Amino acid sequence: MPPKTTFTKDDVLNAAFALVEKNGLKELTARNVAAKLGSSTAPVYSYYKSIDKLEKEVVQKTVDLVLEYARKQYTNINFLNVGVGIASFAKEHRMLYHSLFMEKNNYTQVLKDLDNEIIKDISNEPYLSELSHFEKISVLMKMGIFSHGLGSLICVEHLTEFSEEDIVKMLYDVGFAVIADALHPHKQATMKSDGKGGYLFEC
Repeated sequence: MPPKTTFTKDDVLNAAFALVEKNGLKELTARNVAAKLGSSTAPVYSYYKSIDKLEKEVVQKTVDLVLEYARKQYTNINFLNVGVGIASFAKEHRMLYHSLFMEKNNYTQVLKDLDNEIIKDISNEPYLSELSHFEKISVLMKMGIFSHGLGSLICVEHLTEFSEEDIVKMLYDVGFAVIADALHPHKQATMKSDGKGGYLFEC
């Protein structure tokens, strides 16, 4: 008789994550995860007393991946990188993006925590130093609305003709307008080329 296959908690979580990445949160059931593992449902319930607890960990793993994308250095401007990261995540992980941001769910607090992490990341940007915490949140909210609108269109494949360079330029134009508006009357914002194909904010 062949040895009995054992599964770790990470095995169960990774199988659930792969399932959601392909089919969305609605397909997350103990039976479907077991089928992904090639086992009975016993390993699933041995680590998770309910499918809701497993779903919460899948959502947190997804949020951590979104944050990883938002922190990549696509450009020399961290604020801009957040928007590009969201758009890139929507393009490369369509079902995860759809499940988290385009379907009604119970993860409002998780998404607020994600926003707070992003606020921390951009708070020290020199071109935002004149803004209050409230103003920074307002800037993030406005840019977030545009970024997620763009991400949603990418997710449903309405912008397949747009290159990453097109997306960066579009986000830069909108981001500059949002920041310039927030800085007025603090300072006048301008932009210039960095000589390497990118852009710099100047205040």
